[in-house]
Amino acid sequence: MKNISIFVSYSWDSPDHKAWVRKLAEDLDRYHELSVTWDGFDLDELSDKNAFMESGLHNADYVLVIATRKYAEKANSRKAGVGVETYLATAMHWEQLLRTRTSNLVVIQREANSVPRYLKGKLHIDFSQDAEYPARVSRLLQVLKRESRVPRPAKLLSLNAANKSYAFTRVEDVIRINHKNRKAIVDANEGTDFSGGNKIKFELWETKSPTTAYFLALFNNTIISQTIARAVEVLKAKALKPTEMTVLSPIIGHHELKRLFSDCGYPIRVHEFSYADYIWTFCIDEELKSVHAPVAVANYTDQAVLVPSGDDPGFMQEDSAREFFSSQFASSLTPTAHVLIAPGGMGKTSLCLALVADLLSREDRHTSVVLIQVEMLRKYFLQEGSTNVRVRSVYDLYELYSKAQGHTRIYDATTFDLAVLCGNIIVIIDGLDELASLLQERFELDRFLKSIETLHDELGSSQFLLRNLCKSPRSDR
Repeated sequence: MKNISIFVSYSWDSPDHKAWVRKLAEDLDRYHELSVTWDGFDLDELSDKNAFMESGLHNADYVLVIATRKYAEKANSRKAGVGVETYLATAMHWEQLLRTRTSNLVVIQREANSVPRYLKGKLHIDFSQDAEYPARVSRLLQVLKRESRVPRPAKLLSLNAANKSYAFTRVEDVIRINHKNRKAIVDANEGTDFSGGNKIKFELWETKSPTTAYFLALFNNTIISQTIARAVEVLKAKALKPTEMTVLSPIIGHHELKRLFSDCGYPIRVHEFSYADYIWTFCIDEELKSVHAPVAVANYTDQAVLVPSGDDPGFMQEDSAREFFSSQFASSLTPTAHVLIAPGGMGKTSLCLALVADLLSREDRHTSVVLIQVEMLRKYFLQEGSTNVRVRSVYDLYELYSKAQGHTRIYDATTFDLAVLCGNIIVIIDGLDELASLLQERFELDRFLKSIETLHDELGSSQFLLRNLCKSPRSDR
């Protein structure tokens, strides 16, 4: 960041006001990147004050106008030093507006109704309340750095792409993992009401293990207050009075669920989890979470990767394939799967191993990694044969690979699917094209890819890296 020069324009209203301006100048000048011109720092008996004002105004990147009612009076009537600065600043202000529709004058309002006439059209930063001083300084620093009040979101969607909606259908599977004795008080059909102005969808479950517990499952695109109110209506109609409720939802929001229940006459204790957090915390064995990173290839050299830009057939180059995929898997919005395509000998396996190590080294991670190296299956098939092997889904491949590796503890199908669709498990398949050559028609590629799509369609959170589906790169892929 280049250094920013600031000129402070103010009036000597009182000793207290001069002290306040000094504090602001000192607070800003403490930053290495900011250089503040203020008469207390830079004007003395040897200086020409008019030259000081003219030079300060025209050479500064920003001019801070410390607006008080006395300042506005002097500015509007062109009196004293403030009048001279206003005369110079007015011409500069309108010239900049005509050229760029912005000007470098920043209004610091110390008192109400104190903005000079020529600056009435500008927004100001309200410094009138001393208790708000730190927050207003923070906003001023944002302005000086040309940062918006609200960060603009990253461009992740396209109007040319079909809108994708996700529909979570596996609430019972989530509850079934830990609760064999369960019943639906309200299923998805009964709990859906999009009539009129309603946006309600929920499922309500009762479990016994052996104590009775209740689960309220929420969904996307609903109005939480309406949904909670309808759920409470059901509880009252069935004379159920739980003291605690576990609430599951796609993403934890700031819904104040306890207050919403209380407002409906049910002051209960609420435990809120996203589906992903619930699966990770309560449904996956600790032994399966503790995955050891594979041994990386010695002297691995990172390489660039070409990424489709969205302007088919254009590509963008990312200088580090390793950093690109690591950042993609850290994002909450990812494609259904990444397909890595490159000729032999380009280091695709080395990249997969390095990526697994990166993913497993994250702090506070709520994800694990399943790495499937198809080359390892070749040796297994030579010893055991592959006549009875058929791969139709991601879980089929995971189960087969775990057996080939001699793993004694593996995910069951339900837990694996739920963990994958929630994003708790990142699946990296190194050599999917080799599986096709090993199994021929016993590898049902269409059904396999459909199983990936089906998992992703539940929550839009599943994450895959497939290396690679063809022997050489093509410009139209």
